[in-house]
Amino acid sequence: MEKRSASWKSLHEEAERAYEAGAYVEAEGKYLGALRATKRLRPHDRRRIKSIEGLAHVYRMMQKPDLAATVYASVPKIIEAAYGPDDPRLAECLEHYVLLFVIERLAESERLLLRSQAIRVKAWGRQCPDLALSDVSFGILYSHHGNLLDAERSFKQAVQRVEYGRGYRHPDLVFYLRQLAGFYRACGRYSEAEPLYERVLALIDHGRGWGEDVLIESLEDLGRIYRFLGKEEKAQVMFGRIRELWRKQYGDTLTA
Repeated sequence: MEKRSASWKSLHEEAERAYEAGAYVEAEGKYLGALRATKRLRPHDRRRIKSIEGLAHVYRMMQKPDLAATVYASVPKIIEAAYGPDDPRLAECLEHYVLLFVIERLAESERLLLRSQAIRVKAWGRQCPDLALSDVSFGILYSHHGNLLDAERSFKQAVQRVEYGRGYRHPDLVFYLRQLAGFYRACGRYSEAEPLYERVLALIDHGRGWGEDVLIESLEDLGRIYRFLGKEEKAQVMFGRIRELWRKQYGDTLTA
């Protein structure tokens, strides 16, 4: 067993390196080899699932969407067989399948997201703020298909769930506010995105549990919004903060 485990780990790491380098044909072969190395493991062993997921992502990058979806479709079946049809892990898996592999198929995607949402409601109850995860998935789906009214409703509902369930200063709001603000920005509704990004930055600045990478991204988001709104002076303050963070991380090798 240890030998097979070592073989899987080696092949999987090689597959990941090839994938990151854009060598998708090589990555495909390595992931297939890693998958073969798991043939005597339980179907729901995490190593086997990771190999299937990796292979599906390779096919997605190789512009083989139908094959990618077919490969990944086995993962929800494995999770359901192992843990049952009402396990929240299945809900997460179904959402991943929709948003990365079948989002172009609206009816199928909507059906699967409704199932995912129903699993979470049954497991957590209707008042659980974590149902915001389902709201965001619906928002992404509807936005992708140009249904902007339902997309906005879904993103707003996600924010409201967390505000109601966890409070207006909870760190989880950073993620959900950014989803709604990003939607407004994509729609060119910059004045509506501005206060949301400002709120995100205020939460991060007050130490609400997010790291420096998210801080830099949020500063850049808000700086771009200020620039879109013609507030160049405010934009420069944001970009100046980014440069200072970069200097702290990389030293004086970066120019202003």
